[in-house]
Amino acid sequence: MTQPRRPNPALAAARTVARRVIGEHFPEFKGVEPEVSLRTTHTPSSADMLRLGVRVPLAAVNSKEYTFTFARVLQTPDGHAAPIVARVTVDAKRRLIKAIRSK
Repeated sequence: MTQPRRPNPALAAARTVARRVIGEHFPEFKGVEPEVSLRTTHTPSSADMLRLGVRVPLAAVNSKEYTFTFARVLQTPDGHAAPIVARVTVDAKRRLIKAIRSK
């Protein structure tokens, strides 16, 4: 018997930040369930950075970013359907990286 998956606390926290940003900046997407994609960034090791002659940053670690894509269709005044998309990118530390909306 398979066990139910435990919710990812970092993902849940990032989703909360994304929904707050959507509510504040793009209210037309409020209530839309987002599609989530994960991106892992990698920083080379300190030894590799020194070998290349690059100063090592203090926070040289691997990190995760979550991109939440909110999509819906609006009706234009002349009756046509216009798809619109908003994307919010949040890192695992709940910091907003980027928020954009299509025209």
